[in-house]
Amino acid sequence: MLMYKVTKENGKTVYTPHFPPPLAALDGKTVELQGYMIPITSGFRHNTFMLSVLPIQQCMFCGQNGIPAMVEVILSDSKKEKMSERPVTIKGKTVLNRKERNRLEIWVTDAVIM
Repeated sequence: MLMYKVTKENGKTVYTPHFPPPLAALDGKTVELQGYMIPITSGFRHNTFMLSVLPIQQCMFCGQNGIPAMVEVILSDSKKEKMSERPVTIKGKTVLNRKERNRLEIWVTDAVIM
């Protein structure tokens, strides 16, 4: 459901996220999502990672398929978890990112892996 408003700033194309009402209604709500852990930085254990509908072997960084849907996950209590190649289910609070361009548009904070 995520959409983008496309504008120009100083000759550069800028994509601003637009959250339609059904998606906007999830802001601040607790959700459970299933997907694959994609690390943002190198290492074995992470507190913050991306959750993708596709495993890392098929992610956008590998040049296969299109860009998969992803959310940024921030685990609760600074807990670090080992990356897994198997699908995981996470539970946490949804945050819709409308301003920070260097991060994903949808976050799940205070998350736990079920």
